[in-house]
Amino acid sequence: MTENKSNTIKPKQINEIPIELKQKAEAEVSQIDDLQILKQKRDEYNEKHKKLIEEKKRIENQIKENYNIINEYKNKRDELNEKIKELKEKRKELFKIINEKKEQLNELRSKEKLDKKSEDYKNKRNNIRKIEKEIKALESKIITEDLDIATENEYVAKIQELEKKKAAIDIVIGNGQENKKLKSEINDLNNQVKLLNDEITLYSKEAQNYHSLITDSYKENDINREQIQKLEKEILESKVIANEYHNKYREMNKRSKLKTKIRKGDIREKIEAKKEISEEILKEALDKKKKGQKLNIFEARALFESTFKEKE
Repeated sequence: MTENKSNTIKPKQINEIPIELKQKAEAEVSQIDDLQILKQKRDEYNEKHKKLIEEKKRIENQIKENYNIINEYKNKRDELNEKIKELKEKRKELFKIINEKKEQLNELRSKEKLDKKSEDYKNKRNNIRKIEKEIKALESKIITEDLDIATENEYVAKIQELEKKKAAIDIVIGNGQENKKLKSEINDLNNQVKLLNDEITLYSKEAQNYHSLITDSYKENDINREQIQKLEKEILESKVIANEYHNKYREMNKRSKLKTKIRKGDIREKIEAKKEISEEILKEALDKKKKGQKLNIFEARALFESTFKEKE
């Protein structure tokens, strides 16, 4: 009878098997002495071993696939972040132009012939300076600070509201053609800033979505790796137990054939068969003694006879 080589664990793997697992396998197999049941159990564990390996390979392939997906998500996220960076640079340039236009507007206002001595004029000019100071502070924060999108949107909205208030006062204290032109240009530039801000918000949300998908994929791979660790333990256990069943099946099958020789063979075959069986029983007895296991009557007799022969 030819036995499959996959039924046996390689010698270099023996030291890797935990002692508790060896004892568990030996304890389970020791309860069975029927050849057919031993073969059946061995085949069942080998089949289980095969399915566990297939499941492990499936999960390993899933991990590889997840890493491919993660790389795709990273590339898309990085592309979006690059677009956001470019848009922020454009917005920064617009803020610079807006400030230049405002400086020109202030120079024009200073030249206007108005009654600068009146309290009403002074109050309006003070209000404009106060508003301009607030606008400049908000623009400075947007340019220099690392703000989240929600905060940036809030600041842009405040700037637009302050610009409207300032424009209303400007109409009262100065309304020349060049003055109007500069105000119109500043208003157009502020609208461009708003459009840029909308784009930045849109891309930022999309980039954040990809980041969340990347995080979820990494978490899934962590779970998959934990499953693989559990499977590896089950794979080793199923193989060790299958190996134990195989060894006992092989030994009992061999012994069965030897007994057949004792019953049906010639005198020489009978003597050789008896000797081989005695050697097998003695080997098992010595192995059990070393492990501290209980011997049956045949093993005890073989051990006693062996000790007696050594004394002779």
